[in-house]
This record gives sequence, C-alpha cells and structure tokens, in this order.
Amino acid sequence: FQGIMFYSFMGVALLGAFYLLERSRRSHGWKYPMQDAIYWQIFGDPNDFRERQTFPFCCYRIDPPKVFDTPIEKICYDISEALKDGKTKEIMGAVLYDITAEANNEGMLRDEYIRERVVEEFNRLGYGDLRAEIADKIPKANPLRDLLDALLTERFDFEAQVLHRAMKGWGCDEDTLTTILCTLDEADIFKLQNAYSSRFEKSLEQAMLSETEGKYKRV
Repeated sequence: FQGIMFYSFMGVALLGAFYLLERSRRSHGWKYPMQDAIYWQIFGDPNDFRERQTFPFCCYRIDPPKVFDTPIEKICYDISEALKDGKTKEIMGAVLYDITAEANNEGMLRDEYIRERVVEEFNRLGYGDLRAEIADKIPKANPLRDLLDALLTERFDFEAQVLHRAMKGWGCDEDTLTTILCTLDEADIFKLQNAYSSRFEKSLEQAMLSETEGKYKRV
C-alpha cells in the first residue's frame, strides 16, 4: 500500500512539475532541449499541412492526389510509375485502354499515337526516354516487351527485326517468315526490304538465301 501511495504521489508531483514548466515555456517562449528535433521525428515538418494518415499511422502525411492538365500527362505518369515498380498489369492498362481511348478521341491509330504523342510527352515531362526505360525495366523474355516494342517501332522496321530474329542462330523459324511475308503485297515487301537493309546493312534477299534451305529457299 505504501508503494502505491509513493508512486501515486510521485506521478502527481511530476505532472505538476510538467504543468509549471509548460506554463513557463508558453509564457516566456523558451524551448525544451532537442524540442524541434523530437517534434520533427514524431510529427514531421510543422509547416507541412498535408492531411495526416488515420490511426494508427497518424504521424505520416498523405500526399494529395496529383492533378493533370491533360489526359496524356496522366498516361505518361501512370506508365512511369508502373515501369518503376514493375507493375505489368498497370502498364497493360495504360497501353491497351487509356492510350487506345485517347487515340480514338483524336482519330489516330494506337501505335501512331504512342510514337507521335506519348514518346515525346514522356520525355518532355522529365520521365526519360520511353524506349530506353522499357528496354531497361522489362526483360526481353516478357511478352509485354514484344508488344511495347511493336507499338513503339515503325511497322516495317519491327517486322524486319522479327524476321532477323527468326533467321538468327541455328535453324530458321519458317512459320514466322511465312506469317509475315505471305501477308504483304508487293509494295509492302519493298518497304520491308528497305527497312531490313537499313537496320542490318544486308539485304533481306541475301539473308534469306543464307539462312533458309530446302523448298522454302527455292521459293
């Protein structure tokens, strides 16, 4: 019982002492040692007027929602954040839905909108080179990488790269060659030949003669 009385008395005395100290501090404007540092550690910057998190994280601030002037700014921001965190689902959403909707609103094809608008705006907003970011953050084995490369690259240049990859190394992926070459008319094949020779400094005809064999080579 004596112990309880002692600690009760000490508690009341400490509260009284703290009350007198706090009253003196408020009256005379002095500060406790390390007061600012301790306050910042617990509550953060007193000049930060952002909303606080709800309990139990009441000491953390909530960033206000970002406001974008145009839809393309939001698209670029979403792509940048998704690439940064490796969020494939969010990247797909931005590419397949958001960009498609904006391209339709402006009467453009999706791949044209990406190459002519998104790439330029992405760089202007300070997120970097979109092609380089994709190459750095998404591995080649990921099917999403092929989709994004196709959308970011001019059609015949991309098809030239696909053909080159199909003929590279041991063997030849004749199904890929057939899928591409047999769906082009004469004018498109001419454009594809130019794209191939420009990128690989070798004609498409020479590449196919050296890499294919049998009936396909004779065709």
